[in-house]
Amino acid sequence: MELVKAEDFEHLPRPDISYKSIESLPPLAYDKLPDASSFRLLQSIDILGDVMQFSLLTFSVDSPPDYRAVSYTWGSPNPLDNLTADLTKPIVCNGSAALITENLWGFLKTVHSGECYLWIDALCINQQDLAERGQQVTKMGEIYSKAVEVIAWLGALDGPSDVAMKTIQQFIPLLKAFYESRGVELVSYNYVDPKFWTQVGREPFTAEEANALTYFFNRYWFERTWIIQEIFFAKDLILVCGLRMLDWETVVMMSRFIYNSKLSKRWSNLRYHSMKTQWTREIAVAPMMLEKMRVMCQDGIPINEDEKLPPLSQLADHMIERAFVLFLGLLVSVTRTFQCTRAIDKVYAPASLALYVFSGRLDPQFYVLDYTKEPYQVFAELGALLVTHKQNLEPLSFVEDRSFRVEHQLPSWVPDFGTLVTGPLIALPGQSFDCMKGLKKEPKVSVFGRGLLTRGYQFCDVAKLGPIHLVTSKWGDPKAYTPKDTTTFSINPTPWLRFAFEMNPRYPNGESFITAFVGTIIANQKGEKMSINRLLEFFHHYLVYTCVRSRDMDELLAQVKEKVGEDPSDILPIYNRLQEEFPRWPILDEFEKRRLTTGTNVVPTLDQLIHWINKFVHPGPELEANVKITDICRTFITNAHLAAITGRRLFQSDGGWIGLIPVSARKGDEVWLIPGSKVPLVLRRVPGKMLYEFLGEAYVHGIMYGEMFKDFKPELIKEMEQILII
Repeated sequence: MELVKAEDFEHLPRPDISYKSIESLPPLAYDKLPDASSFRLLQSIDILGDVMQFSLLTFSVDSPPDYRAVSYTWGSPNPLDNLTADLTKPIVCNGSAALITENLWGFLKTVHSGECYLWIDALCINQQDLAERGQQVTKMGEIYSKAVEVIAWLGALDGPSDVAMKTIQQFIPLLKAFYESRGVELVSYNYVDPKFWTQVGREPFTAEEANALTYFFNRYWFERTWIIQEIFFAKDLILVCGLRMLDWETVVMMSRFIYNSKLSKRWSNLRYHSMKTQWTREIAVAPMMLEKMRVMCQDGIPINEDEKLPPLSQLADHMIERAFVLFLGLLVSVTRTFQCTRAIDKVYAPASLALYVFSGRLDPQFYVLDYTKEPYQVFAELGALLVTHKQNLEPLSFVEDRSFRVEHQLPSWVPDFGTLVTGPLIALPGQSFDCMKGLKKEPKVSVFGRGLLTRGYQFCDVAKLGPIHLVTSKWGDPKAYTPKDTTTFSINPTPWLRFAFEMNPRYPNGESFITAFVGTIIANQKGEKMSINRLLEFFHHYLVYTCVRSRDMDELLAQVKEKVGEDPSDILPIYNRLQEEFPRWPILDEFEKRRLTTGTNVVPTLDQLIHWINKFVHPGPELEANVKITDICRTFITNAHLAAITGRRLFQSDGGWIGLIPVSARKGDEVWLIPGSKVPLVLRRVPGKMLYEFLGEAYVHGIMYGEMFKDFKPELIKEMEQILII
């Protein structure tokens, strides 16, 4: 594609319509499309006057003229600007006034396609006609696939984006040549090694380039829900920012390089990493992930590997409906954190792609896009389809904490697909939870109206709740879930340590309290190759780093004072336990530890203990150096901790088990083990009724891999109860 500048249109005759006179024009009225194969295209008449002027013409999608389809965000393209999805900018269309968003207006004013028609959903679909909208959305696959190219409008060009696009345009050809010289695209390489950059033929990314790339990949276009089908169907996808262009293949290659080189983790403290208000995925991972999905679909493998279903072309007719539902569920989960203007499109955008992929095999009436329905109705229908066709409770793992919920009319067991949520426990990196492993009981799941009927075992009650406010910003304000400024945030360990101090010395399964505690706060993401001792060593360095960075032990010291009063001997058991369980914890040096263990007459005073803890919090240069050396330990624990606890809180059961549950859980809620769910589930009994509300997943340390059922003990396993979740 060659961009056409405004000056190239100066020779064209222009109707004399001023910006002021547009107010006197009637609002744009759409004629009904003549049949199901019809669609509209936009033709430019004048883009130089005070008001841009266009014509809307109707064609058959079966034999259309050349046109370009436009992909863009309805609202702000950039988290740092102030654009909205409001219709505030006027244009003239078919001699009538039409209002469009400021971002779309910027595209029409900046990028011109010459004599080629444009397809833009906001103008080419009558958005007020819900029946037409649903019918046209089902045809989007055909519309995008027949466009000569798809233009992805990222927004106006600014300084950081200009630097980013220049960097990508200069770097990717060098990287391609480097890969071609080796015959393979390397998955891992020591990108910190100067030799790599010498072989590539340039210097490592500067701080300005790193910040610019972070800024560029944080543009909202990369998180649009509709992006998945636009990428899938486009013959040729061009990303445009201002008057700069990049092809999709180049952007994907840059995304893959940033991910494989671990640069996204190294850049996590850069200025633009967290310019959004919600916690975001790794920098630049979206293009790589979406391209993988596109290739998977085009290869005819629309089902994830766990379902063990053959490619679409080999599926028997009786398997088509189930395969469609599983594929739709996969698409919805992949795009769950993406954004769109209308909540209903969190399901209907992926559904339009799924319908296109299964066209010709699926009964058109099996799943119909109906924009007259409310979002909660569409979400509830999808939830019922997923549970019924999967015949397990995996969809329940994607239910958000009720504090995130927007569609309050939903049954408690159906995800609110319109919300941005944290990742489920079953999706934590490297995990293979299966709390029901060893129990040969098939899941029994059925849907009755709003109710989900199943059966399971009540494992325990929630007896004690741990802290919620787990993150502190640079201002020291508690943030319950996600910080706005991750360049300076730190995990405050003191509420967690206080919770651990009050645990029993031995865990119910025989573990020590410290190993159970550390395993819980990271949901056991240590992996099979990491020993318990190695995990404890990592946790030790994490605490050192955190305390050095945050200087935040005042709360712990205050709790110690409050707990022991003026009798210092009460402190001794606390620190003896810590030294026994965690001998390398450097709160006390060797001499001071000997003093603590030689007799009560040498127990230090409270002031001495506070002095020693402060020495731990404010270490000397030697410990500072060790902290830098062991930064990888801190990074591992921090990342694992955040993934596990964001949106969750610690709890302890009546039997002494500890774990993580949704933040909205409270004392008296019940933790259940239910066939068909790989993780325990938290339920709340409806007062006075044999009904339950669903709250979310639970991590319970010591039972996540089927430990309760490996050595089957009939006396421990009561008969399963039938329950109805509403």
